[in-house]
Amino acid sequence: MATESPPRPPQNWWANKDTVFKGTVVVGVIILLLVLFRFGAILAGKGGPTVGRSRGTSSKVAVDKTRMDELDFNYEVVGNVESVQTVDLVARTSGLIEQITKLAGDQVKKGELLVKIDDARALASVYKAQSDLANARFTYHQLQSQEELTRVQAESDVSIARADLSAARAGVKKAEFVYSATLSQGDATVAQAQANMESVRAQLRQAEVAYNQSKVSYERYLNLQRKGFVSAADVQDSYAEVLSAHATVEARKADLEAAEKQVANARQQATKDNVSSAADIQTSRLAAESARANVAKADAGTSRSQSFQQQLLAQKSLVEAAQAELQSAQLQLKDTELRSPVDGFVSERRLDPGTLVNLGDPILTVQAGQEVWVVASLPQEIYNYVDRGASCKIKVDGLRDRLFDAYIFSKDSAVDAASRQFNIRVKIDDPKNEVKPGMFARVLLTLGPEGERLTVPTSALLDRNDVERTAKVYKVVDGKIEIVELKLGPSDGDKALVLEGLEVGDTVVVQTARSLRQGQEVETEMVSSEEAPNEQTLKLNPTPVSTESPQP
Repeated sequence: MATESPPRPPQNWWANKDTVFKGTVVVGVIILLLVLFRFGAILAGKGGPTVGRSRGTSSKVAVDKTRMDELDFNYEVVGNVESVQTVDLVARTSGLIEQITKLAGDQVKKGELLVKIDDARALASVYKAQSDLANARFTYHQLQSQEELTRVQAESDVSIARADLSAARAGVKKAEFVYSATLSQGDATVAQAQANMESVRAQLRQAEVAYNQSKVSYERYLNLQRKGFVSAADVQDSYAEVLSAHATVEARKADLEAAEKQVANARQQATKDNVSSAADIQTSRLAAESARANVAKADAGTSRSQSFQQQLLAQKSLVEAAQAELQSAQLQLKDTELRSPVDGFVSERRLDPGTLVNLGDPILTVQAGQEVWVVASLPQEIYNYVDRGASCKIKVDGLRDRLFDAYIFSKDSAVDAASRQFNIRVKIDDPKNEVKPGMFARVLLTLGPEGERLTVPTSALLDRNDVERTAKVYKVVDGKIEIVELKLGPSDGDKALVLEGLEVGDTVVVQTARSLRQGQEVETEMVSSEEAPNEQTLKLNPTPVSTESPQP
């Protein structure tokens, strides 16, 4: 019998792992070479061997031109339906809530009582303020009566004192006048006496002259008689004339003495009258000073009355302060009742009766139920294209996408610095009041600048920043790339409004296989973009910013 040889064991694949590894490496190298070959063909433009391309080597790109175009942007933005008037009823005083008359959703009327807060403390404040006011008024009326009596007495004293002063001053003037008249009269009497004395003295001198002449004549007659030329009778007559002249001299001497005494008496009387008149002046002046002192005293009494007036004014201020305190207490009492400020409904109830509230704690929210508007946010780049009063449409989700006519009632006066957006408020033509606060609504707007504006295809934009409204483009000038920074306005998806950076007819790259460099030479192929783009509605969601950056 032939002996069978034992079966050969199965070949172990792992035993040839070195051979497998080498084969895998060879296949990988082949694939890598094919990839490099293909990449080199792409760089070459139309295939061919892979060769290095130096800076400035041309590439083929799709380009378009900037042009003037009319833009209409259709925006659809989601907003919230809100009541035109929403009021939060907050506690205007602290205390325990005794009563809340309405639940969320209940209808309310303007002026209807909604919340009652414990008023015990407020009532106590009112009663105390009323008592303080009554006391202040009583004291004020007392001071007023005293001030009136004091004022009348002071005014009477002042009137009397001033009358006495006027009389005293008149007495002074009269005494001064009498003194002046007395001086004049005394001077006149003395002057008259002196004149009379001088006249008598002159007569005495004449008498003495006549006496001397008579004596001379008598001596002459006496000598003539001795000589026998005249008779004794003539001598006797001459002697009689001497005696008569002597008697006349003696008489004139007596008259002169009497005249001198008259002058002395006149001077003495004038002096006496002057002293008396001066005494009268002094007496009247003392009376005037006394009257002036009485006036000052009466004025002091007036000052006392003015002091009473100051006290009266101070007490009047206390009365006014007490009145203000009472009004404040009454307002605090009134603050324990919160009433509805509008006709509408309770949209939110935050607290329940029995809760202790502090000043400013919110309790209920009330909304006006008749008039509503839609509040929506729009991006800053279309701020100048949104006009108050502009017509629009409102689509309400909760009413099966029904369309309502509407208009822009208002827009924010400033753009929010954080979100770069602004709010508009849109009034709805809803006579049946079907649109309710809290619903979602879509605002459909058609906006755009008037006339034709410079535009650029949105496919040309790089590093686009929809917040700052900036971007970059590859601009082709004489077959070379220039990287240009733009300032953009709004866009409609196909084209964007250019504010700064480009001019009409500039050539820009709209499609390229890779990033381009400044100054790189390119081959251009113009795309057909003359056809008007289809109108579309823009959803106002943030536009993704290109992450592709141009090569330096």
